[in-house]
Amino acid sequence: MSGFLLSEFSFELVFDLVMVILLISLIPLKKLKDTQARFEFSYTRTFQELFKKQNRSSVLAYLADGVQSMVGVAIWPLFIYQILEKQYLAMGAVAALVTIGTVLLQLLIGNYTDKYPKKKLLKIGSFLYALGWIAKSLVETAFQIFIVGTFHSFMSIILRTPLDALTYERLSCRDSSYVDEYTVLREISIALGYFLMGVLILFLIGLIGFKFAFLVAAFASLLINKL
Repeated sequence: MSGFLLSEFSFELVFDLVMVILLISLIPLKKLKDTQARFEFSYTRTFQELFKKQNRSSVLAYLADGVQSMVGVAIWPLFIYQILEKQYLAMGAVAALVTIGTVLLQLLIGNYTDKYPKKKLLKIGSFLYALGWIAKSLVETAFQIFIVGTFHSFMSIILRTPLDALTYERLSCRDSSYVDEYTVLREISIALGYFLMGVLILFLIGLIGFKFAFLVAAFASLLINKL
């Protein structure tokens, strides 16, 4: 739909549509039960926990996730735009087809995650996902965008399904009164990854170009195994 609207109308219409969808999405939230919880960590303790040795591996893994996510959100779409030269309908079609495939693969990988060791599946997924980033750095045509984009999206499922499962398992194994606090540490780590990659892009993209970011993302994907 976005590809069609961009081809026939403008970015402004797509942005307006997104705002409407976001507002509508707030309506179901009213039906959720509101659980009151007190956040136990002070600002000082939050950052002390962030840099504690026992949390270092988790923080590094989530920071790396933020780094590679930043590349996926900010750089890959621009790279596609640059190659397809305003072929919005083609971009939308590629995104839609890839999404359909990932939905089906998510069901399959979710089943395997319950049967096989999650850490082993995470290692396989991070390695294959890193290969996807390297492949993206070599893309030059619309057909290659489709092939590599599809492969990378599929590998994302293999990576993210055990990653998310491990995250929630570890949160549930900790003191239940600190679930919110450790969730915040995770989000801070991811945000730091976004920030650091954003700074790197700001200073280097004009000198080196887009493709260096894909190689950085590949290295970051491997670091997710630190979880």
